[in-house]
Amino acid sequence: MGRLGTIVAGYLQALGMKVLGYDPHCSFPTALAQPVESLEDLVARSDLISLHVNYHPGSHHLINRSNLLHIKPGAILINTSRGGVVDESALLEALQSARLAGAALDVVDGEPAVGASHPLVAYARTHENLLLTPHIGGNTSESFEKTEVFLAGKVREAWNSFGGKAE
Repeated sequence: MGRLGTIVAGYLQALGMKVLGYDPHCSFPTALAQPVESLEDLVARSDLISLHVNYHPGSHHLINRSNLLHIKPGAILINTSRGGVVDESALLEALQSARLAGAALDVVDGEPAVGASHPLVAYARTHENLLLTPHIGGNTSESFEKTEVFLAGKVREAWNSFGGKAE
């Protein structure tokens, strides 16, 4: 429920959805999402799970076989974070067994070196319950503008550290 999770929660709420949220690292606006105590509670109660987490050793396979065994039957998983956040072999098992109704992934483990032989790509070619996109979720004019402003600030900082005067 960081910056992106909060934005998505607002969109989902505007569509009339009851939004649950989980973030072990910070509190978040309860007007947008009802906090739950654990990730296990979140997956057991949610029809739609949208992941917005940083990738680090602690978030590697955050969604794993155990979570997927306890997921609410018929749920849908969306991952726009990083591929390593989801255990892809467990995801395939959940999709094949129909425990998970569907998944939409903007990221897969190993990108950008992902080809037609990648297990998720191969599965998506013959099944309609998995949608893959080529990590384009952040390709918006707003994200490009924020990146440009961020980089301009870094250039200014570097210039000033070498004795230049940026105005």
